[in-house]
Amino acid sequence: MLEHLTTIVVHTRREESEPCPLDLRNPNHDNGRTELEPFDAWREHILAMKFRIGSIPVQVQPSFFVASAMLGWRGETADVAIWVAVCFVSILVHEMGHALVIARFGGTPRVLLYPGGGLTYGDKSKTPGRRILVSLAGPGAGFVFAGVVFALARLHPLHGMQQTVYGDLMWVNMSWGLFNLVPMLPLDGGNMFESLIALR
Repeated sequence: MLEHLTTIVVHTRREESEPCPLDLRNPNHDNGRTELEPFDAWREHILAMKFRIGSIPVQVQPSFFVASAMLGWRGETADVAIWVAVCFVSILVHEMGHALVIARFGGTPRVLLYPGGGLTYGDKSKTPGRRILVSLAGPGAGFVFAGVVFALARLHPLHGMQQTVYGDLMWVNMSWGLFNLVPMLPLDGGNMFESLIALR
């Protein structure tokens, strides 16, 4: 699927007529909307990074990188750059977990990374069981990624900056996944709890 990764394009348009997609995650991951906003017309993305992973469009707000840098500020530029890169990769892995399961169930996933983390749109799942799987897929992808990183670190001794990358990858993927499992909306755990109630 990665061979379809397209060139990053800088988005410079502002469409004043489009609503701002904030706080939209629910069990359907699209706030119950029957029509999604045009992906490349989201108003706040003045200089959004745009690319695809396979057939899945991804947009990254510049403010995502700013917020990540502020959260990981340690005084050393190299350490901050590593932290921002780790946040980008880890949260993208998390959202791609959602997106791949959404696509498997016939949806049309689209991923947004913004200062609050990530959002995945396009879930068309009609049953609580499928919505639970969609919600679990994000934290699950992060935990699997952390496990792969852990296994690789055991095979090859880490030195210097590699230890920083390893520590940041483990921390972000484990903590972000566990945090998202808290049973509170709009987190994945809240979506799962809501879907579990619907199963009764």
